[in-house]
Amino acid sequence: MPDKNKNFFVIIVAVIAVLALFFFFWNLTVNDLTSDDSLYAFRAVGWFDYLGGGQTTPVQWFGEIPAWAKLSFHDGPPLVFAILHLFFRLFGSSVLVARLPFALAGLAVVFLVYLMFKWSVGKKPALLAAFLASFVSYGVWAARAGYLEGMEVLFIVLSLLFFVGYIYRRRPYFIILWLMALGLALMAKYTAMFLIPAYGLYCLIWERKIFRQKEFWLGVIIFLLILSPMIIYNLKVFQTRGHLDAVWSSTFGIETDDFIGLSGRKVGTNYWGNWWEFFRTSAGLYSYPFFALWLLSLGFLIYRAIINKWSKLEKILLISFGFGFLLFTFIGVAPRFLSILVPLVVALTALAIYIVLMKIKNKKVLFYISLAVVSIVLVGEMFYSFNTNILTKPIGPAKIAYSSSRFYNRGFNQLDDYLRREVFGPLPQPVSPNSLEEISVGLNELKGQKVIFFDETIDWFPFVWYIQKYSFFYRQPLFSFYNYLQFASEDITAPLVQAEVDGFYYIYAADDSVVDSVKQDIPAMRDNMILFAQMLEDNNIEPVVISNFDGVTVFKIYYVPLSNN
Repeated sequence: MPDKNKNFFVIIVAVIAVLALFFFFWNLTVNDLTSDDSLYAFRAVGWFDYLGGGQTTPVQWFGEIPAWAKLSFHDGPPLVFAILHLFFRLFGSSVLVARLPFALAGLAVVFLVYLMFKWSVGKKPALLAAFLASFVSYGVWAARAGYLEGMEVLFIVLSLLFFVGYIYRRRPYFIILWLMALGLALMAKYTAMFLIPAYGLYCLIWERKIFRQKEFWLGVIIFLLILSPMIIYNLKVFQTRGHLDAVWSSTFGIETDDFIGLSGRKVGTNYWGNWWEFFRTSAGLYSYPFFALWLLSLGFLIYRAIINKWSKLEKILLISFGFGFLLFTFIGVAPRFLSILVPLVVALTALAIYIVLMKIKNKKVLFYISLAVVSIVLVGEMFYSFNTNILTKPIGPAKIAYSSSRFYNRGFNQLDDYLRREVFGPLPQPVSPNSLEEISVGLNELKGQKVIFFDETIDWFPFVWYIQKYSFFYRQPLFSFYNYLQFASEDITAPLVQAEVDGFYYIYAADDSVVDSVKQDIPAMRDNMILFAQMLEDNNIEPVVISNFDGVTVFKIYYVPLSNN
């Protein structure tokens, strides 16, 4: 490669690296864990499968966790939980660590997309694909969200990489690596199953000789071994409870009181509605110009397939996307679900752009006009991604200038910072309990210590990470104030005085934005929380005020020393 070309290549790679690092990691810890990301991180800290409510788990079924129940989780396979658990053990339990594996996975996807294109169609389209992957808004969102899909997508792309690598480079060991990666993708989340019929169809039509390769059957054995924890878990659940895990039970319409909260959830038959919802939802996850570019790219590549002008890479990508699309017509559409298709969207768009530009490269005017239009669209998508994923206060109208599927700071991170700095003190190593009894702390154990009461109406999702985690895995003396009132006498402090505690904190949800929408509608519960805060202030107990980024007071923390100590 001439020095000029080499220098250009280095500059482009540097630009892609800077973009990816910026979009995946900048302001990574600003927004709270306030959805399923909170639930995943919570359970990963202590390797403890527990949610409460309408989804019970083995610890509730049997009183303690059987050895086999530690192989997986009731609502999904174990791989992402295992990766998170390892990170928490190595680096501690923080919002940064909860999000870091997913951001690293997003960064890795950029590199893997580059390799996949380089191995198949060349370095120039590889750079274009990696460039798009480094900033496309929906992909960045998925890498920062902390959902299972953010890790699943890494193994999906890894599987595609080795399959493409084998098709183009004919290295037999790629078959083993392909099937290993496919197994890991399924152990991240079951929705990766769309790849199985995609690979099967491709091989049956164009690659039947692969079934005669010993590496294929060795890969199948390794694939099944990787899946064995999930398989054993489901066999034992069926043996002891008469159903499968929550995902498979709801998929097949198996009704059980163990997962009453998922009652009625199953594979749907609203195919046409889901088709429309697929594109309607997708349109809200990219900038409108980029979404239009993607649709045009998809249409162009489908046309090439119809006239049989498609390359092997186009066949793999289009068939994979087609089965992914078909999957969501059955299981339904949600923004987090569709994120596993983002690398395919990026790859198909990059491939179409490159093919078109190469076809018209000798028509100078048309080439430069097309290049300018594409460049404007991509710059717009870059701003859209920045506005959606990086800025704490986005600019412009929702859906036009940024996606409505974005995360916000509601003040929970600020609450956590204060509690860890001023209330908890140095935390011990987290424990991995084997029963609910192991996590309970009685007042009689807290002589000379401070008790922490929390407002029972705090939003449940973030509550699990920001409050319950410290009770379950760090044995901090946290108690629901509402539950405490059920056995306390008229003198609220009497049991505390009797237990000889030094004093107590009260964490109060001071704004509706951090209050659980369900519990808010239970008047006795919410009213008691409000009245107690007012009573403390009437007695000249000044609270510490916790505000969100908008300056709104969202929490108040009161401390009451007990006079007999």
